[in-house]
Amino acid sequence: MKVFRRIKRSFALVVALFMILSIIPMEPTYAEDIVQRKVINIVVDGLSDSMYEEIKARGVETPNLALIANGSRLREVETVIPAYGGSQAVALTGAATDTNRFLYRYYDGTTNSVISDTNISFKMEAQTIFEKLIEDNTGIRVLASGWQVADKTIDGRGVFSTGNEDYILKEYSRGDKLVSIDTIANDIITAINSENTPEFITAYSNDIKMAGWGGTDSSINSKLDDIVRLIDTKVGEVVQALKDTGKFEDTTIILNSLAPIYTIGSKITTSNLASKITVATGVKSVESGGGAIPEDAKVVVIKQYIMAYAQLYFTDAATEEDKTKVLEYLNDKTSEIGKDIESIYYYEDLGLSSDYCDYLINPIEGKSFSAAGSGVYRTDDLHLKEVFCIVSGNDIENGSGVKGDLSIKDIVPTICSILGVNPPNNNEGRVWTFEQVSSAPVITITYPSNNLTVYKEVINLTGTVNISSIVKVNGIEVDVTGNKFSTDVTLKKGKNDILIEATNYDGKTSSSVVSVNYVVKPEIPDGNVIVYINWDGFANYYVELAEAQGRIPTLSNIKENEGVYFSNAYTGIPSITNPMQAAISSGTTSKYTGNSYRHFDKRQNKVIQEPISRRNEAETLAESVKRQGLNSISINQFAFEDRGNIIGDELNPYVNADVGANGYSDAVARFDTAIKLVTELEAGGIKLDKLPRFISLYMDDLDGVGHNEVETYGLPIAKTEEGRKENILDRLEIMDTKLGEFIQACKDAGIYDKMSFVLTADHGMANFGAQNSLGDDSTKSKLLDLMSAIESLGEGYKCEFLHPSQIAVPSEGTDIAIVTVGLQAQISYVGEFNDEIIAEKNTKILEVLKVKNYIGEVMLPNEIESRGVSKGFADLIVSPKTPYHFHGPTVTGLTARGQHDSLEDEAQHIGSFMWGNGVKKGEVYTEKIYNTDFAATMSELLGLNYPLDSTGNIIYGALNTPKIKDEYIQAIEAESATVNGAANKYFDENASNGMAITGINSEGSFVEFINVPEATKMEVNYSAENDGKLVLYVNDKIVRDIYFPETETENKYQGKTINIDLNKGDSVKFVFESRRGSAKVNLDKIDFYNNEEQVEDTIKTGDPFTVVMTPNGDTENSMGFAWYTDKDIKGTVVQVVEAKGEESDFSNATNFNGICTTIGVKLNGDNVVYESHKVIANNLKPGTKYFYKVGDGTTWSEVGSFTTSSQGDFSFVYLTDSQGKNEGDYDVWSETLEAAISKFEDSKFLVMAGDMVDAGLNVPNNEQEWIHYFEKAKKSLLNLPIAPVIGNHEGRNNTGFNNHFNLPTISGVMATPDNSVYSFDYNDVHFAMLNTEMTESAEMFQPQIDWLKRDMIATDKKWRIVVLHKPMYSTSSHIKDKDIVEIIKPMLEPVIDELGIDLVLQGHDHIYARTHQIYNGHVTNDKVVDGKVTNPKGTMYIVNNTSGFKYYDQHQDAQLQYFEKTGQPNEQVYSGIKVSGNELRVESYLLNSDTLYDSYAIERTDVAPNKVEDFMLSETKDGNIKLTWTGVKDAKEYVIYEIDNKIGQNWSKRIDKNEEGNSYEITLDIKYSNEYRFAIKTVIGRSYSEAVEAITEEIKCLIEDIDKIPAKIELKHKELVYSLVDRYNNLSENHKILVVNYNKLEEAVNKIKDLEGETEKPGNGGGNEENNQENGGPSEGGDGNVDETVDSNGDSSKGDNLPQTGSDISSSTVLIIALFIVASGYFIVNKKNIA
Repeated sequence: MKVFRRIKRSFALVVALFMILSIIPMEPTYAEDIVQRKVINIVVDGLSDSMYEEIKARGVETPNLALIANGSRLREVETVIPAYGGSQAVALTGAATDTNRFLYRYYDGTTNSVISDTNISFKMEAQTIFEKLIEDNTGIRVLASGWQVADKTIDGRGVFSTGNEDYILKEYSRGDKLVSIDTIANDIITAINSENTPEFITAYSNDIKMAGWGGTDSSINSKLDDIVRLIDTKVGEVVQALKDTGKFEDTTIILNSLAPIYTIGSKITTSNLASKITVATGVKSVESGGGAIPEDAKVVVIKQYIMAYAQLYFTDAATEEDKTKVLEYLNDKTSEIGKDIESIYYYEDLGLSSDYCDYLINPIEGKSFSAAGSGVYRTDDLHLKEVFCIVSGNDIENGSGVKGDLSIKDIVPTICSILGVNPPNNNEGRVWTFEQVSSAPVITITYPSNNLTVYKEVINLTGTVNISSIVKVNGIEVDVTGNKFSTDVTLKKGKNDILIEATNYDGKTSSSVVSVNYVVKPEIPDGNVIVYINWDGFANYYVELAEAQGRIPTLSNIKENEGVYFSNAYTGIPSITNPMQAAISSGTTSKYTGNSYRHFDKRQNKVIQEPISRRNEAETLAESVKRQGLNSISINQFAFEDRGNIIGDELNPYVNADVGANGYSDAVARFDTAIKLVTELEAGGIKLDKLPRFISLYMDDLDGVGHNEVETYGLPIAKTEEGRKENILDRLEIMDTKLGEFIQACKDAGIYDKMSFVLTADHGMANFGAQNSLGDDSTKSKLLDLMSAIESLGEGYKCEFLHPSQIAVPSEGTDIAIVTVGLQAQISYVGEFNDEIIAEKNTKILEVLKVKNYIGEVMLPNEIESRGVSKGFADLIVSPKTPYHFHGPTVTGLTARGQHDSLEDEAQHIGSFMWGNGVKKGEVYTEKIYNTDFAATMSELLGLNYPLDSTGNIIYGALNTPKIKDEYIQAIEAESATVNGAANKYFDENASNGMAITGINSEGSFVEFINVPEATKMEVNYSAENDGKLVLYVNDKIVRDIYFPETETENKYQGKTINIDLNKGDSVKFVFESRRGSAKVNLDKIDFYNNEEQVEDTIKTGDPFTVVMTPNGDTENSMGFAWYTDKDIKGTVVQVVEAKGEESDFSNATNFNGICTTIGVKLNGDNVVYESHKVIANNLKPGTKYFYKVGDGTTWSEVGSFTTSSQGDFSFVYLTDSQGKNEGDYDVWSETLEAAISKFEDSKFLVMAGDMVDAGLNVPNNEQEWIHYFEKAKKSLLNLPIAPVIGNHEGRNNTGFNNHFNLPTISGVMATPDNSVYSFDYNDVHFAMLNTEMTESAEMFQPQIDWLKRDMIATDKKWRIVVLHKPMYSTSSHIKDKDIVEIIKPMLEPVIDELGIDLVLQGHDHIYARTHQIYNGHVTNDKVVDGKVTNPKGTMYIVNNTSGFKYYDQHQDAQLQYFEKTGQPNEQVYSGIKVSGNELRVESYLLNSDTLYDSYAIERTDVAPNKVEDFMLSETKDGNIKLTWTGVKDAKEYVIYEIDNKIGQNWSKRIDKNEEGNSYEITLDIKYSNEYRFAIKTVIGRSYSEAVEAITEEIKCLIEDIDKIPAKIELKHKELVYSLVDRYNNLSENHKILVVNYNKLEEAVNKIKDLEGETEKPGNGGGNEENNQENGGPSEGGDGNVDETVDSNGDSSKGDNLPQTGSDISSSTVLIIALFIVASGYFIVNKKNIA
C-alpha cells in the first residue's frame, strides 16, 4: 500500500513538473526553409488620399513612394469616428472606437452630464496587437516608435519604454505635438541595421497633421510639399537599409495615414446651433463642453475643438414630439441652420454607439462645428474619410487591390496575417486579400482652378490621371502622355462648365467638372501706379535705432529728400496682425471689419475668439480697385487673397513669392518677385500685358524676428533684449537694401515718376520677458498680481482669467473676466451693462493699481469705442509697462520676447513712409494719423473713391493736392423709401423723423431709395441687435454685401459709412439674401454727401396730372389738394374762387402755395422721377361752392369745383376695390363712379374703402396703376373730393397712398403711411378712417383703437361712421383671414359697440353684404319698418362688392344669420348715403341698372342726455389727479378725456354707472399739472351729452364768490372785488377760461373805476392817486392792468389778466399775523402766571 502511495505521489510530481514547463516561454524553432516575414508599418498621420494627389499635381516628385506603391495603393481605406485619438486606438487594436471606449467627449444620460475628463473618455480598453503577441508567446519582437493615443501613453500596453528589449517603445511627444518622420525613420533604420531586427516595426509620425495644427498661412502648400518630399526621402532610406541588410525581400511595408486633416474655414458654432434650435422649436437646447446639464434641457450639443460635425443628444426630458420638431427644423434647408447642414445621421447609420451621439450633424462642405480657430488643421470631417495607404512587398501583387469596404481597423489583422499570428482578442477588422481589382481613375486638374476668371477665349486645360486611361474633355478624346493630359478649350462668355472624363482598361469611368468664367479683358486706363508695402511688426522706434547706426539709407533718403515720414503714425485696437491687416486693407477699424480677435462677450457670457482668423467684412482696397475699373496684384499680401486678388487670375493675380536663393520666402524673395514684375511684367508664372495700377507686398520678417520665439529666416533666437534688437536691425538693414533695389528697378524701367509708394505696418513690437537673464523680474507674468490687487477691493471684484481653449465661461461667483493675448489685460464686468456702475468700478480699480510699478497705459470705454472697437470689447484695458507682461498665470521664465497686443508706444507707434508721384518731398509729418488712413489716401492717388466701408481720412497734408471736403448733405428718410417682403415702416421715437424700416430679415425683403441725389458717400443711419449683412444694389446691379455691426439694441441708431459714387436719379437698394448671412437691421435714413453743392435744376412748367381733393382740416373752411407733375416742375399753386354761377372767373382768385417733393417711383418696372405737389386751401366760407385749378403758376389743370360743409342735409358716394391691373380695368372703375355721381348728383365727396390699385401688395408700387385710377376718372374727380382708406393692395410699405393723397397726419396711431388714419366732419357726421394693414399683432393695432376711442368721444356730431378696408362682417373669401378673426374683429367690434357707431363701411371682400343691426356679436331685436330702423341698439356693417372687375363668391362657411342682404350680383355696385336731419339712408345700385338694388335707413330721434354740472379736478396727497362729479339721472356711463391730448397718446377713460350712489370719484395714476384739461360726457344708450370741462375747487369757489357780488356796486365793495381779481389773475390760462361768470367780475371792476372817478376833486387827486398807487389801483399812465382786447368780430374779450389789486399784504396774511400775535400773547400771559 505504501509503495502504491509513493508511485501515485511520484506520478503527481511528474505531471506538475510537466505543467510548469509547459508555461515557460521557449525560443521558437523554425524549419530552415521557413523565413519569418517582417512587417514595417509607417504611419504618416494627416495625409488623405486626395491631399496626396493634390500635392502630386503641384509637381512634387515621390519616386520612393511610387516604387513601393507598385505593390498595392488602396484608395478607399476609411478612417473611423472619432478619428482624433480614436484612430490611433483602432490602429493598435483592430477594435472599433466604441469597443475601445475612446469617445473624445460624450453625453452620459445616466448622470445627465457631458464627460470631458480624458481619463474617462480617452480609453483603449481593447487588447493591443502587442499584448496579443506576448499572450500567444509568438516570439515576434516589436519596435513601436512615436506611438501614443491622443495624449495618453501606451507604455505597458505590450510595449515598454524600459525593461524589455523584445517589446520596445520609443516614446516622444504626446498629444498635439510633432512626432517627425525624420525621427521615427531613423529609429526604423537603426532597428533594420541591428543584428536583432524586430519582426514587427510600427512607427507613428504626424508632420502633415501638425503642419497646420496651430494655423495655416499662404506658405502652407509649400510646407506640405516639403513634408511629402521628406517622407519620400525617408521611405527611400528605409527601403535602402532593408536592401543593404538583405531583409527587403522578406519585409512587407505598410505606409498609411490614420485620420485625414481638414482646414477649418467658415464656422457654425455649437452654441449657435443650440440657441437656434431653442428659438426655432421651443425645445430647450444647450451646448456643453463638460459638466452637468440643466434638468430642463432636452437637447445637448457637444462643444469640441476638433470635429467638423456636431454630436447631438436628446435627454430623457425630450418627448417624441420634441425630437420630431428638432429634426424637422435641422432638415429644413430654408432655415438659418438647415442651409448649412448637409446630412443628419442616426448613430446606427454610421455603426456608432449611442454613447457617442444620438445624431451626428454633418455640415455642408467648407463649414465646421469645431470651436477651434479658423485656418487651423483638424481631423474628423465626414467629407474626408479616405486615408493614404500603400501596402508593398513580395507577397503583394503589383497593381492589386482589395475588394469590399476598407477600414483602418483592417490593418492590425492584416499585419497579424502576414506575421502568421492571431489577431488581438477584440479585433473587429478583416484580413485584406490582395487580388487584381480595377478601380476608376482619379482625375486631377492642374489648370484652370475651379471658378477661375479668365480673359481669353481659348485656354489650355491640363491635368493628370493616376492610371492609364482614355481621357475626354467635353466629350472629345485628348492625348495622354505619361498619365498627363492637356488640350485647348474654347469658351463662351460667362460661366463655362468643362467636363473631364477618364476611363480605365476595365471600363470604369470617373468624371470631374471645372467651372471657368470667361470675360473679355477690360481695358485698364493708364495712370498713376500705387505700391503698398506692409512690413509686419515695423515699430517706429526701429527707425530711430537704425538711423542712429546708419543702417537704413534708403528710408533715410525718403525721409530727408524723396517723400514723407510720418513721425506720429499709430495702429488700431486690437493691435494684432490679422485684425489690423484687415483694418489697413479696408481703411476702417475692427468694428467694421468684424475682426476683434479675442474678447469676452457679455451677452454670450464667454470668451470669443474670431472663428475666421482673417475675417474681414469690409470691402478691401483690392476689391475696390477692381470694382472701380482698375486692376491689382498682391505679392504675399494675404489680406487681399481671394479678396480682390486670386491665384491664377491673369488680371488681378495673387502671387506667393518663390523661395529665394537663401532658402526662404522672405522679404528678399518677395522684393525679387516685385522687381521681376516691374522689369519683366511677370509674377507667379503669369505674364501681364502691363503693370497693374495697384501693387501690394507683405513681408513678415520683422514680426518673426521681433517676437523672437522661433528661428526666423535663418536668424537664431536671441537670449537677451540687446540680442533681439540686434537681430531686428540686421533684418531691417537687409530689407532697406532690397527696398532700394526695388526703387532702382522702377527707375530703370522708366515708370518711377508715375508711381506712388506707401510703406506702413500693422503694429509695432513691445519687448517683454528676460532683458538680460532669466532671473529678471519681468520673466514672470504679472497677471496673478493684477488679479490679486483688483480682488483686494472686496465683494464684487472677484477675477477669473479666461481663455477660449481653456476656461472660456466664467465660474459662478466671478465678477470680472480677464482676457489677454499676452500683454494687455482686457477687463470686463460679467453681466454688467450699466455705464455708471462700470465707470465707478473702473475708477476704483485704477486707484488700487496706480501703486503697481508694472502698470502702463490704460484705456476707458469711451476711448476704446472712439478708437473704432466694437462696444463690449472690454470695459477697461490695462497694459503692462515694458518689459512686463500679462501672459497666463502659469507662464514663467520667458526669454527676451516681443509682442504687440499692447497700448504701450512701442506696440502702437508704427513706422510709416510715403513717397513718389503726388507726394510731398523731404517732409516730416507730425500730425497724428492711423494706418487706416492709407486706404483712403491711396484711393485718392489712384483717382478713385475709397473702399466702400472705409472710415479713414485722406492725409492731404502729405499730398500735393488740395483738401476737399464732403460738405453738402442731403437726407432721405425711411418713410420716403419703397419696401418689399417682410420689410415695413414703423414708428420709432429714436429714429430721426420718428419712423424707420424694420423686417429686412427674410428672403427677398428690401428697402429701395429711388431718385437719390448725386453723391460720393452715403451715411446710413441704422440700428441692429446683432451683426448683420444686407446686399447693396445700385440701379438693380449688385455692388456687394454691406456689414452692419450691432448697435446694442434695435432702437439705438448709429451711422454706417458707404463710399460710393452715385449719380442723381440713381436707385439704391438694400436686400436681405440669406445665403450671404443673417441680418436684423433697421434703417432710419440715408445722408448723401457730396463735395460740390448741387445746383437746383431750372424750374420748368408742365401739365398737372392725378389731381385729387381730400379732406384736410375743418371741412367748413378748408380743402386739401394733391397732384403730380413731371420731374423738375416745382411750382405748387392752387387758385380758388367762390362760384358766382356756372362759369368760373379767376380774376379775383386767392392763391394758396404748398409743398413740392421730388419722388422716385416704378413705372412698369422702370425708375421714374416725378414731383408730388400738396396744398391746403383754408379760410374758406362754410357751405360754399368754389371753383379751383392747380398748377405751377403758369400751366394749370382743368377747372374743378367743391363745396365746403356747413349744417343741413347732404349726401356722399361710397365705393370700394377698383383694384385694376391694366388700363381697361380702370375704365370699369370710371364708369362705376360716373354712374354713382349721376344717380347721386348732389354728392359732396366719395368715400373709397381701399384697394384702389392692385400692385402694392407684395411688390413695389406700380405708378402706372395710380395714373390710370386718377386719369380715367378725371372728369368725376375734378369735382368730387375723395376720403380714402388704405387697402392691402396699396401696401402700407409703398409710397403711392402717401404721395397721392393730401390727408391729415395723426400722431400716436403708429400707422404707415402716416396719413392713413384720420378723421373729419362733414355737416353733422363724424368720419373715422382706419388702416387695417397695421394688424399683424394686437400691439400694432392697439394705437388705432385708442385713437378711435378718443376721437369719437370728443366729437359733438350726431352721426358716427367708421370706414376700413378689411371687413369685420362679410360673406366671402376673407371671413377666415387670421388678421380679421384674431385681431381686427375681437379688438374693434367691442369699441364700435361702446362708441355707438352708426355705420361701418368696408371693402376687401368683393361681394355685397349688409348686416342687420349688430351689437355684442349678435343681431339686435331692433324693429325694421319699411326698410327703416329707429334708434337702434346696434351698428350696421356693409361691404359694397366692387367698383372694379373682380368678384368673389359667397363662402361656404358664411354666417348668413347676421345679414339682411347679401349676394354676388356679378356687377359693380355703388352706394349713395344721404344724411338728412334724423335720418341716414343707404341706397345701392348695380352699374347697369336703374333699379334700386338695396336700401336701408336709420332714424335717430334720441336726444342728448343732460350734462354733468359739477365736474371737479383736484390733487391728491400723493400728487396725483383726482376727478369727482355728481351723477346724472338715467346715465348709464360717463366718458372722460383730456382735451388737448397731453396725457400719452389718445388717452380716454369710460366709467360705468355707480350702483351704490350718485357720487363719483376716480384717482388717476397721473401727476397733477395745471396743463391738463379734462372733459366729461354723459352716455345714455348711444347718445352723448355736451362736454363739460373739469374745474378745480379754487375755480368753483371763485365762481361762487363772483356770483355773490352785490347787484349794486359801491366803493365799499372795492376790496372784495379786487380780491376776486387777484384770485382770477393767479389762475393758469387754461383755468381762466373756466370762470364762466367772468363778465360779472369785469363789470364790477369797471363800476369801481367809474365810482373812483366821480369822487376825484381838485386838490384831492394827489391823495387819491397816492392811495390808488399804494393799494395797487390805477395810477397815471395806466389803467390798473385792465386789458381789454377786441377780436376780429368786434367783440370784447377778456385779456390775459384783470387788474392787480390790494395791498402788498393780503387780508389772509393779515389774519395769520393777527392769529400769531394773539397766540403769542396768550403764551406770554400763561408763562407769567406759571412763574
